[in-house]
Amino acid sequence: MLLLIAVLFCMFTYKFFTKWVWIILPFALVIDGLIWIRAHQLLFWVILSAALITYDLIYRHQHNGKDPFYDNLKDKIQPAHTATTKTNSDRPVTTVSDRTSRPTIESVDGHSKTPDKPSRDEITSSIATPKPAKELFHFKVAGTTHYDMKRFVDYARKNDLFEKYDGMTAKEIKEDSPYDEVYETDLLDVDYTIALQPDPNNEYDSDAIKVNAIIDGQEFQLGFVPKEHTSNIKKILQDGNFKIEGSLTGGKYKIAEDDDDDFSDNPKLKIKTGINNYGFNIVIYNK
Repeated sequence: MLLLIAVLFCMFTYKFFTKWVWIILPFALVIDGLIWIRAHQLLFWVILSAALITYDLIYRHQHNGKDPFYDNLKDKIQPAHTATTKTNSDRPVTTVSDRTSRPTIESVDGHSKTPDKPSRDEITSSIATPKPAKELFHFKVAGTTHYDMKRFVDYARKNDLFEKYDGMTAKEIKEDSPYDEVYETDLLDVDYTIALQPDPNNEYDSDAIKVNAIIDGQEFQLGFVPKEHTSNIKKILQDGNFKIEGSLTGGKYKIAEDDDDDFSDNPKLKIKTGINNYGFNIVIYNK
């Protein structure tokens, strides 16, 4: 401390801002700091620890309680080619390493053995993935505004078979889906069956095919297969090896758009509502 005072005294009394003073001053500060630390070691470590803890708390608060540096370091040192599998206590557990050694099968009774080398066919079948279902045909149901589409949707709504607007509040729509139409009705998770029923007694077209939805044992006619597609659908129905998936479109919706009354450079979002006619899409796959 006395050394620092001496240097400062010289700086302000002898030659103000001379070159040699500025050269000596950093060294004097370092020496003085080391002398102070040696004389106040306990206080120094307390101050340093408090500073590090405060910095850590501020840093984690700015990153939502996470430490990106630690997470990145953990990802780098984590060993590759590791996998965790769920086990069933009633069945043997097979653990396969990345090395060329054979797998060891451990039975429930605790005894283990090394199986015989699997054949090429066994290896191929064990890693084969199931083929995705092949799409046979798709179409948009005709006449949805004339039959039971609204009754079908109303039934699902009255029985609380789905969450309106996917359970999203106006605030969540603004934050998560701005400028996107969020529909009130989503039947994706509703359990219902689509049936294609020939209607030979139809007064307008003896080849007509009804599209019906069956939910909780109740049947609702959604419309008809478009006339230009009836011949293709009849062939699929005759074959019988198919499955049907349907998806609802339209209805009431909410959308978060720029407020028309806000003329600032960054206008606030405002929830607006609208409605589109219901529609229904059908996709037919092979089983």
